[in-house]
Amino acid sequence: MTMPLARPAPTGGAIRSILVIQTKYIGDVVLSSALTAGLRRAFPGARVDMVCESHLADFVRDNGIADGTIGVERAKARGSIPERLAVRLKLLRQVRAGGYDLSIDIADSTTSQLAQWAVGAPVRVSYDPPEKRPVLGFLGRPWTHPCPRFGAGKHYVDRYLVPLTALGMDAGGLTPRLTPSPARQAEADALLGAEGLEPGGFIAVHAGARTEPRRWPPDRFAAVLAEASARHGLKVALVGGPDERDLSQAVADGCGGTVLAGRLPLAALPALMSRAALFVGNESGPMHIAAAVGVPVVGLFGLTDPEVWGPVSARAAAIRPPMPCACARPGVCVPDDTNKAWCVTRIGEAEVASAIDRVLGKS
Repeated sequence: MTMPLARPAPTGGAIRSILVIQTKYIGDVVLSSALTAGLRRAFPGARVDMVCESHLADFVRDNGIADGTIGVERAKARGSIPERLAVRLKLLRQVRAGGYDLSIDIADSTTSQLAQWAVGAPVRVSYDPPEKRPVLGFLGRPWTHPCPRFGAGKHYVDRYLVPLTALGMDAGGLTPRLTPSPARQAEADALLGAEGLEPGGFIAVHAGARTEPRRWPPDRFAAVLAEASARHGLKVALVGGPDERDLSQAVADGCGGTVLAGRLPLAALPALMSRAALFVGNESGPMHIAAAVGVPVVGLFGLTDPEVWGPVSARAAAIRPPMPCACARPGVCVPDDTNKAWCVTRIGEAEVASAIDRVLGKS
């Protein structure tokens, strides 16, 4: 796809430091790794930093997404007026002090637009039209190089790669990829060894999701995993955050699995996932992590469209019930809200079991 440039594309020697503004969720950050890989390919030797949520900073640095981070507390950015002002003023000072040659705003939020204004880079890429009316719009647009939100594609990876096209660069062959640091790999391997889980000998399972309606029922996970474990000779390891331990234990109790949820920091999760034979889980950040470390994936979707948010992998199956949805919980579902629609509960156990066999190449 060829796009008109607002200004000539920068040359490699002119770009020594780059800032990517990505303040969204963990899945978005993982998908953004395709963009940072493309920037490193286009500008070898340039430093690539990322504005991200503060709790994701170690994850970003320790898995090769960016060289450095500027953290922002997004909850406070939506809090009281004093909190909003404090968070944003701190962010604006930090991005301004970076002296970046190129900045790319892929968050497209009020906070990210302000950061794009403040950074002062000679080359600035943003979506046009933006999702939200530009703040400080009376000063003009905050970008030098506009780009459409998705370009020729519809997946969010396309959205995060289109800034490269706006800069006149090739985005071909780029996919999300995480590279755990040696220290994080050793941390994950130590836990796996202590639990008797060998590389390639277990299924990593994430039974959680941001909201309950997006979670496939734990008893169904347990039933399918017990069968798959016996059929394929693989153990089961439940992954997730500390707040998902009880949910993970409910699944483990039904399939003889091991609960690893909450026992490693998020930054070490890609390293742990990289040792799995397969990932099975709901549409969520861990699903994207698994795909980005090259593990086969079976992802369970409800209202969310896999063509937009599916795992980016040649060895993946995205299972979604037929749409439009035959409402699973009339009076409870909110049919146009991906966080409040219970569509995922319409997926049957046989569909998931078949997908596991298919992805493992043993159907």
